[in-house]
Amino acid sequence: MRYVSIYTHLGIEQSRRDDIESLGYILIYLAKGVLPWQGLKAKTQKERYKLIMNKKIENKPEILCNGLPDAFCQFFEYARGIQFNEKPDYGYLKGLFIRTLSKINYQNDSIFDWCKHIKPVDLYQNHIPKYNMFDIIKKLESLVKKDEKASQEE
Repeated sequence: MRYVSIYTHLGIEQSRRDDIESLGYILIYLAKGVLPWQGLKAKTQKERYKLIMNKKIENKPEILCNGLPDAFCQFFEYARGIQFNEKPDYGYLKGLFIRTLSKINYQNDSIFDWCKHIKPVDLYQNHIPKYNMFDIIKKLESLVKKDEKASQEE
């Protein structure tokens, strides 16, 4: 329930917009390390899910993304604004973060932040990474293209 969209909480059929909203929650979790609805207590699981849903509804993008680059807020505003059947503009969403990384002069060193405390010898001794972040982005782009092609054929 941590990452599901508001529409999913409401029991409404899911679509790509819900995937985008869920991805936004994951990105915020990775950036902040916590989401506002983590640790909510309730007597039953059903009550807890309702508390989580209400917390998601009351946390507008500007509150949820406070302290993060504008790209996060823009991502959420977009995600919550698209319609059920609308195809997300993946290029726009990806561009939000690419422009942010460019503004801060980010250089890809292929070492994830959560791996920086591990010595390179420990990290690669028994495992040579198969992909770096750019390989993953390329793979996602190819999946999006397949999705676009399938949509056009329908």
